[in-house]
Amino acid sequence: MKKNDAQEEIGVPVRTGFSLERGTLLDHVAGNDSGVPGRVALTPDEIRDSGGLPRALSRKSAAVIRESFQGLDIRAFPPDVLERWEYILPHFRPHMDEYLSSLFLRACLPDGMCRLKLGETFLTSRDNDPDAKTRWPRAAVLGIGGTVNGGAEPLLLFDEHEAYGTERESSSLVILMKRYLLGKQRPPYPFYQMLNEVNYIDMYGGGHAKNLATYVKYLNTLPMDRFGGEAYAPTWKAAVIDACLTAFYLGLREPSPNFMDRARWEPFLRRSIADYLARTSLKDEPGFDDTARKITRYLTTMFIRSQGRGELKLTMTDKNGNRIVKGRETGHETDLNLLVPYLPYLCARAWGGTASRLIMYFLWESRFYQELLFSRTYERLCAAIPKDCAEADALETPVGKIDIVSCGLKDKNGVTLKVYDLTSTGGIAPGPLNRYLRTHNAGFGLTLFRDTEIHSTVLTRGEGVDMGLWERLCDALIAREGASDMVSAAGQNGVWHVTRNPHGIAGFLLNGNPTHRYVPCTAITARSLARLAEECAAP
Repeated sequence: MKKNDAQEEIGVPVRTGFSLERGTLLDHVAGNDSGVPGRVALTPDEIRDSGGLPRALSRKSAAVIRESFQGLDIRAFPPDVLERWEYILPHFRPHMDEYLSSLFLRACLPDGMCRLKLGETFLTSRDNDPDAKTRWPRAAVLGIGGTVNGGAEPLLLFDEHEAYGTERESSSLVILMKRYLLGKQRPPYPFYQMLNEVNYIDMYGGGHAKNLATYVKYLNTLPMDRFGGEAYAPTWKAAVIDACLTAFYLGLREPSPNFMDRARWEPFLRRSIADYLARTSLKDEPGFDDTARKITRYLTTMFIRSQGRGELKLTMTDKNGNRIVKGRETGHETDLNLLVPYLPYLCARAWGGTASRLIMYFLWESRFYQELLFSRTYERLCAAIPKDCAEADALETPVGKIDIVSCGLKDKNGVTLKVYDLTSTGGIAPGPLNRYLRTHNAGFGLTLFRDTEIHSTVLTRGEGVDMGLWERLCDALIAREGASDMVSAAGQNGVWHVTRNPHGIAGFLLNGNPTHRYVPCTAITARSLARLAEECAAP
């Protein structure tokens, strides 16, 4: 039996550091041996019938939502679609709206469709992608974009992105799917609360540092061997997020959501972190003890302080920063709900103590791993770049080669604008480089982060760069190299993708990404970008 086949049968992750004292993981989860009973019971038969623990968690999550949709008129899919349907494929490294959309979609299907395979998809060719041609005709494809299909016709396509230069019809994929499946019917209010929060994050980007949406990004970059191999990772990730969303949903169904009560959730949070720290294989990594103290403080003391001051609010605003007028409501301010510190309590109540420990293990592992990686990368950059370095070509660092160029622009404090251009072989993110710009050049500069593993480049505006200059620079780059959503008469895509929100242009441009790997590489260099910035700043 192949390794992944064996793991699929019993649903046990490998090389995670998660272990139990006796029996199998399946027996422990099904029996809730920790003494905390869950509201959503999982039996050994259900786990085996679903094809393993991950699929059982996802199947049961969909069943919980489906039960609350009773009485709604859900749009049915034609029989020929149901017969051919084999996959649900969000884009590679899905975001929160893709995960919520996938769960919503499965909740609107009969339980007999539980065998749909949960995968991820990316394109290496805009019109001749072998994977798209193989799987897309049997798949519901979520959030990958509506202008490029790899030469394949998906069985179903749900996507909120519009062509370049047009306004998005919907700000979130899950809203688009709600319109398709429920029309004007309003889902149960707890689901509507979750939908609104995910929609806000999709519109404005980022989200609260402790929001589940942020942890989704951490989970997506955790090494695949911690999920039992690359082929099995999408199933495990979906199971973890499905289980978390279901726990939040059940908590929000309470007449007065009591997970906001610190006395209820804080003991679970502290025990959960302590349990993780005792189990993780990361504890042997250099600097782990400092990282553990730092993150534990962020998650407990600092978070509790923020909640006590009433700072955990979600405020919807328009492009001018004013509160949105929705119907007869002026403004919309609610408590943030999808916050990870609440999850140990909510997951224990939903899934039982042992399953909760497993779910939280993966969330904590992804957070601690990301912090270790960020700190290590930043420290290596600091050590490798000479102090007050104004110019450098192909400077070798432990995380890749970096070019540094200064240009003739200065801020009001006399700081010179610098461009940092780092080429990495993968495994790290732009964050440490942007922190280096912020701490060593007052944020007055631009960074180019090139990931050769996924053939992408991220251009980021430092906080000290004027928004007007940034917008002119973006326009100049589009004029020079084209937009990735546009196709020339010769059939060639442009280079840059501009992310817009109600406040204007986001502080980064993308040249390719983990999903769209066919986009031609930019010809911009650190030196040419510095010169272009000077031109855009000229009166």
